[in-house]
Amino acid sequence: MNSGEVINDWRRNVNEPNTNRFTVADSIDFLNKACRQAAIDLPYTEGTWHFPTIPNQQEYAMLETIRILRVYILGAADPITGLTPKQLLEPTDIPSMEGDNQNYFDASSSFHQGQPPLTPQWIAQQPRPYPNYNHQQNQHGFGKSSWVWRQGDKPRWYMRYGNIGFVPPPNAVYTVYVDHIPLPPTVVTTSDLLEFGEVYRDILVAKMSAYSRQADGSSDAQKNDAIYMAKVKQQKEWWDKFQISKPMTFIPWVRRNGGAGRYGRGWGGWGQW
Repeated sequence: MNSGEVINDWRRNVNEPNTNRFTVADSIDFLNKACRQAAIDLPYTEGTWHFPTIPNQQEYAMLETIRILRVYILGAADPITGLTPKQLLEPTDIPSMEGDNQNYFDASSSFHQGQPPLTPQWIAQQPRPYPNYNHQQNQHGFGKSSWVWRQGDKPRWYMRYGNIGFVPPPNAVYTVYVDHIPLPPTVVTTSDLLEFGEVYRDILVAKMSAYSRQADGSSDAQKNDAIYMAKVKQQKEWWDKFQISKPMTFIPWVRRNGGAGRYGRGWGGWGQW
């Protein structure tokens, strides 16, 4: 399905052929907005982004994305097997590492030799090699993402504004892999192929109609938005029925242009929509 097909359906839906209120550029803008909103409201295809670390640097600029699913760091190769480990990092945030959610004030870095005094341990944590073996016994166990950071904890990642950070900071050049839900590619021309499959057509048309009615100052914008939400709900219910006998994981159906039109399925996460 290409952008021109969806735009033509939208023009018919809002009687645009008889009024010509909006230019081609306007219609492409409405479509891009509709694609982004649909990717947020419905399960969308999963992507992977990777980048190298810089020795002793803690935070890195993160590309704009809808949601981060998993973060790995490819550490140094095992000296015996020669295999490269892909260590999974726990998600967390700065308030959790400092104890806010436990009504705790962390300034305990003084307990560790060589660290600055009266500093939260996650800030005072020295860079370490990856894979980081200095954590839970046998390298596995329950997560501690919502707990105060302590030296020796399993590595974590966090977000600060548009940056992604790692605790402990990597001490050398490693490759970070981020599994995420990406923003849909920007449509430029009416011949561009969409990442969305045919089942999304009415959803995109309804949202485009809402945006164009809003631009007109028409009260029909709310009606079209209600139609959009009803179609989103219908699509989610269809997925729920489809997955009754499937594992507890999302199964989005979205067109992958790089896969000769095949449909991708499955992105991690417990529960159903």
